[in-house]
Amino acid sequence: MGNNSISFDTKRSVLQRVDFSLLQGIQLYVKRDDLIHPLVSGNKWRKLKYHIDAFKADKGKNRVVTFGGGYSNHLIASACAGAVLSIPVSGIVRGDELTAGSNQILKFCDMYGMDLRFVSREEYRRKEHLAKDLFGDQVYVVPEGGAGEPGVRGCAEIIDELEVELDHLFAGVGSGTTLAGLARGAEGSRLHVEGVAAIKNGQYLQKEIAESYLTTNFTLHCDFHGGGFSKLPEDILDVGLKFIRETGILLDPVYTIKVLYAMVRLNQANYFAENARVGILHTGGMTGWLGRQ
Repeated sequence: MGNNSISFDTKRSVLQRVDFSLLQGIQLYVKRDDLIHPLVSGNKWRKLKYHIDAFKADKGKNRVVTFGGGYSNHLIASACAGAVLSIPVSGIVRGDELTAGSNQILKFCDMYGMDLRFVSREEYRRKEHLAKDLFGDQVYVVPEGGAGEPGVRGCAEIIDELEVELDHLFAGVGSGTTLAGLARGAEGSRLHVEGVAAIKNGQYLQKEIAESYLTTNFTLHCDFHGGGFSKLPEDILDVGLKFIRETGILLDPVYTIKVLYAMVRLNQANYFAENARVGILHTGGMTGWLGRQ
């Protein structure tokens, strides 16, 4: 196996103080996990790294298998990490109508040597069993999105890297793994962890995170999804573009741009104390723009 883990050095993720005209009255910081790596960036590497360690430690495993949809940033991160670290990686993709050439994300996965297996949405519902059916017992299965305790452990480390004592730290929420890690890492501190659901009707995540990861040390905001996971209404896009143009920091269109929008709306509603130190976790994923028309 290769020894190129320095390519994913989390020390590159600085806590950057920025000024943004729509967030007056607070001190705004961006935790720059997007700088870890162009494709294995943000919470993608955080959630993968301990899974990869577990794979390496288990000499009975000869391949990593993971899952995702046709525009999954987790898939492209897994493909790239596999190439860098000389680990065979297979991706089970939701949608048997797709091919390795269907979109730029899948093309990147193929370029990095990921063995792509396309299955129907019905088959995908039993994806964990399907991995063993396709590859046998010698595979290490990484849950979709890098979920599970190894993913939570990786995300919890973000809190220890914060050079400034924040009052709030915001992050986007899909599966809840990143939020659970942040909440666990912040236990016993003054920091309040805030999640912004990127999906519609995401209230169920409160219970799911609490039961799966045994933490309730967070607030989950479910009113800023903009209509759903793949939706990006003009009002949210406008806030994101204004931030990008004022700061030079590119945000992804699925998670972080909605987090920023939530922060702006909450600030307008006097959610934060005057001069509060408020951070936003930039979870990378800029390849999300490739899936937009």
